Amino acid sequence: MFKYLITLTFLATSFVADAMVSFVADGFDEANKTCRLLNITNHDEIQGTFTLPDTYNRGGVIYQITAVAHGTLNDIPNVECIVIPKSIVSIGSCNSLDYNAQLGNFLNCAKLQSISVQNGNPVFASSSEGFLMDKTKTVLLRCPSAVKTSSGSLSLPATVRILTEDSFADVTSVSSLQLPSAATVNSNAGLNKMPWLSEITCSGSMTNLKSSNGILTTQGGELICFPPRKMSGSYIIPNDIIKIGKWAFANTFYLSSVTMGNVVEIDDFAFYNSKLKKVSLPETLKEVGKYIFANSTALTNIDFNSRLQSLGAHFAADCKSLKSVTFPFWDKPLVLDNGAFMNCVALDDYPVSSATLFRDSVFYNTGFKNVVFEDFVVNDYTNDIVPGRDVFSACENLESIDMSAIDTETSGISYKIQSFFADNCPKLTEVTFPKSVIFLQNYAEQGKKPAFGLDSKLNKIVLGTFNNPRMAVFCFSGNRTAKPNVYVKTNESSSTSYCPVGTMWTGINGAKVAPIFYYESYMPLSENEYVMDNASYYVPGGSLDSYRGAINNGCYVAEFFKFVPTVVDNKLVLDLNVVFPEMVTIKNVRVNDKYWGDCDVAINTKIAPEDVRIVQVNYGVNGESFTTTYPKEFYLAGVDNVMADADRDDVSYYTLQGVRVDYPLSGGLYLVRKGNRVIKEYIR
Repeated sequence: MFKYLITLTFLATSFVADAMVSFVADGFDEANKTCRLLNITNHDEIQGTFTLPDTYNRGGVIYQITAVAHGTLNDIPNVECIVIPKSIVSIGSCNSLDYNAQLGNFLNCAKLQSISVQNGNPVFASSSEGFLMDKTKTVLLRCPSAVKTSSGSLSLPATVRILTEDSFADVTSVSSLQLPSAATVNSNAGLNKMPWLSEITCSGSMTNLKSSNGILTTQGGELICFPPRKMSGSYIIPNDIIKIGKWAFANTFYLSSVTMGNVVEIDDFAFYNSKLKKVSLPETLKEVGKYIFANSTALTNIDFNSRLQSLGAHFAADCKSLKSVTFPFWDKPLVLDNGAFMNCVALDDYPVSSATLFRDSVFYNTGFKNVVFEDFVVNDYTNDIVPGRDVFSACENLESIDMSAIDTETSGISYKIQSFFADNCPKLTEVTFPKSVIFLQNYAEQGKKPAFGLDSKLNKIVLGTFNNPRMAVFCFSGNRTAKPNVYVKTNESSSTSYCPVGTMWTGINGAKVAPIFYYESYMPLSENEYVMDNASYYVPGGSLDSYRGAINNGCYVAEFFKFVPTVVDNKLVLDLNVVFPEMVTIKNVRVNDKYWGDCDVAINTKIAPEDVRIVQVNYGVNGESFTTTYPKEFYLAGVDNVMADADRDDVSYYTLQGVRVDYPLSGGLYLVRKGNRVIKEYIR
């Protein structure tokens, strides 16, 4: 940093002469001996007229200043005139190659009345009104914040043809503005960043712009600016307007409702920081941009009447009073871009279909209490879109998320859930997943921020099959032993599916995790990856041998009920007895197409074992519906328990299906009853 003692020439008298101001430069070009002005310190000391330096001394070497960086000339509260030397040919991103690029300067200069460009500058010029313009004086680059007016009225020269993106940003001295109708307005030109603007008129033949009742539109049907201070509580957009332009209604003070007529497109920031209270979007609407209603703190209702395919980033972010959002039914998924309803703390009713696809932070810090996804079939389209992170993070009131209605079976495509899905939700105790899930966690994030945060309060988790992340999905914190109840519903899942529930838990800050698993399936998937130290396992009746891995690991393993198949007179008999009646409620037992609701006595199916196609038990476990389908080897094992009549001979032979034979054939395997003992024997 090099300091220079400079004497400021000035027009006003209220400034301190010989102020010490420091300059910082960068972007040194050694060949051409040029550089860029990066920073100016002691802004408060700059008053009156301030002339930018045209050279910079770097260790005794003089460099010509040809550019000004973004923000260098912002936040100078007492300057009244800034003089641009003829050597400076680039300000911010604005230069001779792109006059519409952002200047990034002259903001928050409340007393700035004029910008003056020295003669001989090849790129920039200044007008008699104090505007910064291009060399031809047809492009208005910046109107000073405190530009001199006639009682608040300002008229642009008829030669102006282009207003750049921020031509009028931060102008506070103008309430009425007259524009040449032949001009082109880029991205609102900062008109809705003029806090006192109440009226816009147009002069000359109406070749491009026109105004009606002080509102600026184009001949082509785009509404450019509804002035921020226009005194109107409601407004009906004319039917010939099909597009609402960028920032068109932003920062409006008095407008509380808008009727949108035939609008087809709403561009970025259209209603940003408005005072709208209720919005009804028309059926004609096809496309919306980003930040449409963001920071509109009075907005309470948004009703969609059109079938949009996407909402832009931060669509209604930071709308603190937004209570209700309603959508019509649509036949294609809706994509919500980053932060679409972020920080809508009053939004307590989950508004969208399961078909909705999420980018990052869509519902971050909303007021949801219970989120229930609707019916939706996962398809190739949804599978191609990677979901975002922090979809429900920081929702302080969120208690449950139910995704059970998402259909992953019809297409065989799993539903994707990104890391940080619902982080920092202190009341979230219950999550129900679809039947098949893919957890999209990056290995670099392992142990840092699991899908449900570093201090999960989850107590009930309902899982189906999922890919094996081999990293923490659920993390618990504090000096405690967390015992979440985990309902593993993988009945009839493919043998190639994964459900490695033993791999998805971690504890930090002294926490231990000892899940209580309730298994629906006769046998676990993923071999021994379901086993976890200190976990407990409740399993269907007759399946203890299938969970031998957990038993051998020293885990507590118990059956919900005892379920014993036998064969009496070549008919399958099922005996079911509940072990934990406070936990388990039997609904019915199904064999083929018959159902038995009374399971207090042995069920004689009157069906031969070889004719049995399916055996199922339907029951509830702590209110969660379970269905266990038994494999053929289970009910054929009932043949081992053949109950012969008392008057039969001491030695009897039976087929493996329990059919008695008088003369066993050589080379066959039979069940042989000898007294009260039944064994399998190969007949030679």
